[in-house]
Amino acid sequence: MVDNNGGFHVFPRKANDGNLLETVDHNNDNTWAEQGLTNQTGL
Repeated sequence: MVDNNGGFHVFPRKANDGNLLETVDHNNDNTWAEQGLTNQTGL
């Protein structure tokens, strides 16, 4: 998925602790970070 800001999102995966994680490159600069989805709203 590509958002309106040109950031790339990799589909969520389930972490060992049961939370959902998403790998995201916000600015299309090849800097990838994981963010938790379980307690977030308004993705």
